[in-house]
Amino acid sequence: MKNVIFALLIISSLFIGGEAQAQRKIPSSVTEDLKAKFPDATEVEWSSKLSHFLAEFYVGKVPHEVRYTNKGEWSSTDELIEKENTPADVLESLSKSKFSDWEILNIFKRTIPNGETQYRILIKKNNSLKRFLFYDPNGKYIKEQTVL
Repeated sequence: MKNVIFALLIISSLFIGGEAQAQRKIPSSVTEDLKAKFPDATEVEWSSKLSHFLAEFYVGKVPHEVRYTNKGEWSSTDELIEKENTPADVLESLSKSKFSDWEILNIFKRTIPNGETQYRILIKKNNSLKRFLFYDPNGKYIKEQTVL
């Protein structure tokens, strides 16, 4: 029995150690860029994803997300907005789409490096299906992403 407990302790320490090693350090150039772009950001939380670095924070009471590539280049900024502040063309396109009966959870106004604005809408159907839909300000559908 002691051998089983000892083996479990060793295995669990390997998993914990492996998780700590898997966390990449956020480059200082990325954190400094965020401070320059959003000097009033509060409650900043960084995470290292497989394909990018993500900062989640608030400006005032408004949640934001900023993504940087693995090379440290800014790739997008998302600002949570109210449905009332979403362009009517975007909401009309959604209402005429195959997702018209899905529930809107969140709407983000996204800015990307070429200066374009997109709207990223998190929707759900039932409790298991979630998707992000992307639209331009004129309501043109861009793409969708399944949320796992």
